[in-house]
Amino acid sequence: MKYQKFVLLLIFVFTISSCSDEKDTEETVCGNNICEVGENSTNCSQDCRDSTITCENYEYFLDVCDECEMNNCATSYSSLSLDIQLNLDDCSDYISDAADNSICSDFGGDIASCVNLAEQYLGLNCP
Repeated sequence: MKYQKFVLLLIFVFTISSCSDEKDTEETVCGNNICEVGENSTNCSQDCRDSTITCENYEYFLDVCDECEMNNCATSYSSLSLDIQLNLDDCSDYISDAADNSICSDFGGDIASCVNLAEQYLGLNCP
């Protein structure tokens, strides 16, 4: 009888301990193209990009085109998927070229696409 109670107790303890919420035990995975909580450009550069150069190019554009404004670039950038970050990285060169040529309105071609992307994801606003 003692043996049966002991076995039942073990089964009960095992059953209770094996019940867990999988969401609580999920770990971040570096290399899955998602910059997850706890990852950054230093500890997982595969998933998280450094916003410095991209945001500097957009800030340069804002300095030249003073009628335009934008939310905090680095904060907005870091919350985006890797694909969007890569597109913004590519666009930052076009945006910098636009600033070099004082193109602050009537955007065309690649610059228009990049301005639209920055409006959508970085809060860029050029009236």
